[in-house]
Amino acid sequence: MKFKKIIPYKVIPMLAIAAAPAFTSCGNDDDFDTQKHDVELTFTDNPHIGEHVEQITIENIQNHLADRSVNNIYMRVLDNNDYTQTSANGIHNMTQYFDQRIQLAPGRIFGRGDFNFAIGVADRADSLWFVQHGWTVNQRKFQR
Repeated sequence: MKFKKIIPYKVIPMLAIAAAPAFTSCGNDDDFDTQKHDVELTFTDNPHIGEHVEQITIENIQNHLADRSVNNIYMRVLDNNDYTQTSANGIHNMTQYFDQRIQLAPGRIFGRGDFNFAIGVADRADSLWFVQHGWTVNQRKFQR
């Protein structure tokens, strides 16, 4: 065999290892410069501290989605929220409001935190919708 006489078989793996870095870069170099991170956008509709929903506007969420360094976006309801005066219809409207935002990027936008509704007011389907998207419903009321 002339191949063994020209290049010893032990040299072939070393050549493959030396050449591997030249073939491993498939993406943009920008991907290596940017660390991916998650973003948490907080909100509340608490009458005691005022309404704070500016972080979860569609425009703000779209800006975060356009940022290549952002991995997932979490919409977190503040712990001191008070939705106990919200009607069943109001809770249902909230699911539609949040669903519009989640549908911007369903695999990247999720809920966090616990909604404090009056016991028995939220429709079962709406409660399940919140839980399926990452929130909890009245969890603090039952942790005693």
